[in-house]
Amino acid sequence: MPSSRGIKAAYWSSDDEFPASLINTSFFTHIYYAFLLPKPSTYKLHITFLDRIKIKEFMIAPCFKNSHVKTLLAIGGANNDPIVFSKMVSNKKTHAIFINSSIKSSRGKPHLLLTSTVYYASKFMVSGEPRSYPNNAICKFVDWVSPMCFDFHGSWNNVTGLNSALYDPKRNVSTSYGIRSWIQAGVPPQKLVMGLPLYGRTWKLQDPSINGIGAPTVGVGSRNGTMAYFEILEFNNKTSPTVVYDTQFGSYYSYSGVSWIGYDDMDSVSLKIQFTRSQGLGGYFLWALGMDKDWIISRKASTSSAWGRRQ
Repeated sequence: MPSSRGIKAAYWSSDDEFPASLINTSFFTHIYYAFLLPKPSTYKLHITFLDRIKIKEFMIAPCFKNSHVKTLLAIGGANNDPIVFSKMVSNKKTHAIFINSSIKSSRGKPHLLLTSTVYYASKFMVSGEPRSYPNNAICKFVDWVSPMCFDFHGSWNNVTGLNSALYDPKRNVSTSYGIRSWIQAGVPPQKLVMGLPLYGRTWKLQDPSINGIGAPTVGVGSRNGTMAYFEILEFNNKTSPTVVYDTQFGSYYSYSGVSWIGYDDMDSVSLKIQFTRSQGLGGYFLWALGMDKDWIISRKASTSSAWGRRQ
């Protein structure tokens, strides 16, 4: 379980151009290597030739020397096949094969951490049916769970929306609602590590004069609907847009002509860290390293925390 000093985690994506050697570990307590997958034919954890190269790069990076940062392997991700996972967990034998191969891949560690990245809320809908997580098992077996408090709005919407609003006065699609739903479901706050995005969502406005939250759109905007934080700053510097910090939602958006972006910046990140403290959460995580700009958000989140030094 996370200690009172708090988790300050981040994911390093192995298919990103951002090299592990440039990670500034001073802002983090834990860093995830993303992603590994089980092999469909055997259900063993599959470490490809490229993964072996990348994991070695990750583990021997100079920034990890004399560092207390702990490293974890993230299994799954957007490219995983849910059918493979479903088949694997439905049978005790294949489940054991996967678990044992995962432990073998992490050999040499004195204590293994078991965490799970989950939906922003404790309940959700699948094919119109209400579902929920096994909260009793989470409380008993998992060191912590990490609600993904982002992707609230995106290309699937035909109006503008905030990627990671802390609050939403009209809907239950917000970080505050999601986190409180987990607590109400019985998961201890200290076992919740809240997700923060280092990217925003973009749209093309239908009418430049109608440019607030919920404004009609005619499709996605720059970078095919998603922009890393460093790209957002570049866009804002080049286009001199109108930048709005909406305190009601606890998030930012900017617009210039028909271009509209919803994202987090320093003030909204600071507000979210205050929220994690007020709720007694175990900490936060960032997705993903390489999207920040000169460690602006990473530094702000770390220095806004009252958890102190690493655990």
